[in-house]
Amino acid sequence: MWTLSTNETCRPTANPQDVCTPGYYGVYVITAKTKNHVKEGIDFARKNNLRLIVRNTGHDFLGRSTGWGALIINTHSFRDFKFIKSWNGPGGYKGSAVTMGAGTQGRDFLRTAHAQQPPQVVLTGECPTVGIAGGFLQGGGHGPWTTLKGFGK
Repeated sequence: MWTLSTNETCRPTANPQDVCTPGYYGVYVITAKTKNHVKEGIDFARKNNLRLIVRNTGHDFLGRSTGWGALIINTHSFRDFKFIKSWNGPGGYKGSAVTMGAGTQGRDFLRTAHAQQPPQVVLTGECPTVGIAGGFLQGGGHGPWTTLKGFGK
């Protein structure tokens, strides 16, 4: 977690006497394993008027993966992906594509992409544990292919 976004409330320490408060951290966390867990979490947040944060891995330098009093739904258990050899998409796109679960991380995904015939190039974050789906793509993430292929939008 980016410490400035959490108000520096719980710094790593070896001193058990140091003060630690919840600060800007979420209050409730669901580690979703099924789609129904996500649905139930959203319903709970709606019913109880809670701030809702849905995150895949929690990597976010701007602190959007946490928030005071929030219900956080972790989707990093959803790591399935499927390569599609031929796909017709918006804007006249024709070519290969991939569908992926919300928790798919760069390292595992790139290993499988490279093993495809032919090997597939996919834009991911620099850190191998960054989740590709969600925030990375929505925020125009950057990684090792950025200078050759552009941002991940």
